[in-house]
Amino acid sequence: MPTQGCNDKEMKAVLLVLTHDPAIPPLPMASESATYTAFEGWNPFPETHLLVQSWDVSDATEIQTVAQQHQYANARSMFYLPIELELASKANPATSPRGVFVTYNQPLTPADADEYHRWYSQQHLPDVLACPGFIRAQRFGISGVSLSPSPWVTTLEYTNIYEHSCETVEEYNAAFAYVRAGIASGEIGMTATLTPGAPTSAYGHRA
Repeated sequence: MPTQGCNDKEMKAVLLVLTHDPAIPPLPMASESATYTAFEGWNPFPETHLLVQSWDVSDATEIQTVAQQHQYANARSMFYLPIELELASKANPATSPRGVFVTYNQPLTPADADEYHRWYSQQHLPDVLACPGFIRAQRFGISGVSLSPSPWVTTLEYTNIYEHSCETVEEYNAAFAYVRAGIASGEIGMTATLTPGAPTSAYGHRA
């Protein structure tokens, strides 16, 4: 099983903020931030926008300090910590990101954990990144640290953030059609270790 934090001296913590406010500000210490708008048909949550922020931290205690000093009172938020390094697409290496595809999941049972992580790391992420439109992907583990009074959208342990190059939902649907076709043909292999019914969402219009 991957080790949360990647065993690096510094790691890129990610804060996901779901909101109705497209102008919601990032935290001042964020090294990177981008706000996205949910694609129609790809949003299981009532909030219409996703603010993704990241910055380097030396350990998980730093995000707890941030949570004591900052709040997103009218949004939902959750910190995630990397469990593996970011993986770049060999098929689309020079493409600029315009949106993200976010999935949440965890092993179906504790006994499935090793196969679940092997499948994601060695098979599924590379398979998706070989499809048109998908640029980079990284896996994160939930920290349980939020900046909001409202509960987060899921208690599932892991999230996978895929960057894509699609400007519109039509472009994204066309790109994801390659993923669906690969799954249907068996070229993109699936696993029985996934928790069923887990939420997925796709966003574009990076700002």
